[in-house]
Amino acid sequence: MANFRKWTKRLGIALLALLAVLAVLWGLSRALYPTAEQRDALALMQQPPPPPGENAFAAMWTLDHAVPAEEMAGIVGHDSERLEALQATRALDESDPAGFESARDQYPDLSPSESDRMMFCAARDGNCLERVGEDPAGYRELVERNRQLIDRGDALADYDHYRSLLPANWETLSPPLSAARFPATRQALWFVEGRTDEALAATCRNIAGWRRLTESADQLVVRMLGQLFVTELHGSLLAEMLAEMPADHPLPANCKPALAAPTPSELSLCRAMRGEYAFGAWAMESIETLDNSNLGPLGRLRSAILFSAEATNAERAVHFAQTCSDAELSRIVADIPEVDAPEPAGLIRLACVGNFIGCALNGIAAPAYTDYRLRAQDYGARLELLATLTWLRENAERPGPIDELLDQRPESLRSPTRRVEIGEDGDSLRVRMFGARDGETWSVPLPAALQQ
Repeated sequence: MANFRKWTKRLGIALLALLAVLAVLWGLSRALYPTAEQRDALALMQQPPPPPGENAFAAMWTLDHAVPAEEMAGIVGHDSERLEALQATRALDESDPAGFESARDQYPDLSPSESDRMMFCAARDGNCLERVGEDPAGYRELVERNRQLIDRGDALADYDHYRSLLPANWETLSPPLSAARFPATRQALWFVEGRTDEALAATCRNIAGWRRLTESADQLVVRMLGQLFVTELHGSLLAEMLAEMPADHPLPANCKPALAAPTPSELSLCRAMRGEYAFGAWAMESIETLDNSNLGPLGRLRSAILFSAEATNAERAVHFAQTCSDAELSRIVADIPEVDAPEPAGLIRLACVGNFIGCALNGIAAPAYTDYRLRAQDYGARLELLATLTWLRENAERPGPIDELLDQRPESLRSPTRRVEIGEDGDSLRVRMFGARDGETWSVPLPAALQQ
C-alpha cells in the first residue's frame, strides 16, 4: 500500500509538471506568434483601393434579372445590409442559405430554358462557328428569345474592373456568371450571317473587357472564369473566325489592343489571392466570434485553448503572400513551370501548441492553390498564341515557310520555356500547357494562307 501511495504521488507530481510545461509552452505559443515575418505577410495581403473606373460587380450580381442599370447599386446595398444582419445573428453551424433572399429576385428572371442553355456556345467547346453555321435559323431564334440577357452579358465588357461589394458571408461567394458566356453565340451568328467586321469588333471588345475584369478580380472564381472567357471562349471564337477569312482582311482597330501581349502583373494572382485570404480570415474569425450554443461550455473552452484566429491567419498570410512577391513576378516573367508550393509544416511544433486546430486547417488548405498559379501562366501563353496568330496574318506575305516566320515574331510574344509549334497536319498552332487541368497543349486553327 505504501508503494502504491508513493507511485500515485509521483504520478500526480509528474502530471502536474507536465501540465506546467504544457502551460508554459501554450503561453509561449500564444506570445511568440505572429512573428515579424508573418506580420509583414499580413500587411502584404491587405487589399489596396480599387482601380479607377466603373466596378462591374453590381452588373454581375444582377446579371440574370431584369434590374434597370440605375437600380443595380441599390440592390447590392440592400443585399449587403441583409447579409450583415444575417451573419450577426447566425450560429456557426447554421450555413443554410435559405435565410437570404436577394432583392434582385423581385425582378423578372431572365434565365434561359435548359434547352436554350445547352445551345449556347461554351468555353472549351472549340466549334462555336460550326454549331451556329449548321442551324443559323435556330440560333437566330435563340438569340432573339434571350436578347435582353445577352445584352446584359455583353455590357459587362464596358466596365473597368471587378471588386466584390458584399461582406464576407457563407451564403454566396460570387455573382452568377453562367450567362456571361452567351454573347459569344450572338457574335458567331453575326459572322455566319456575313456581318464579319461587326462580329470581329464585338469579339475583340469582349476579349479586352474581360481582360480588365480578370486582372482586377478580387475573387478567385471570377478570376478563373474570366481567364476562360478571354481565351477559351472569345479567343477561340476569334481564331475560328480568322481561319475562315482571307489573311489580308484587316481586323477592326479595337483588336490590336485587345490582343496585346500580357504583362507579368496581368498574370499574377495577387489580387485574387488577397480576396481569398480576406474571406478565409473572416471565416477563421467567425469561428471565434459567432455564438454557437451547440458547443456548450466545454466545447467553447476547448476551442479557446486549441484555436487562435490571429495565429491561423498570420500563418495563412505567409503562404498567400508568395503570390504577391517580387519572386513570383520574376517566376512569371521567366515562365517557370515549377511553383514553390508551401510544404505542410506538421503539427509537432511550438506554434501549434496554442493553435492545434488552426495548424490542422492550414495544413489542409496550404497546397491547394499551386495549380491556379500555373493556370494563370497558361492563360498568358494562350494570350500570346492569339497575338501570334494575328501577327502572322499581318505578316503573311513575308517570304519563307511559317516556321521561319514564327521565329521572326516579337520577343513580347515569346516564352522563355515553351515554343509555339505547328500542328501535325500543318493547319494549327499549339503551345504547351503547364496546369494539370488544362490539357497537354492548347491550339488554334490557322488560316488557309498560313497552312503548310
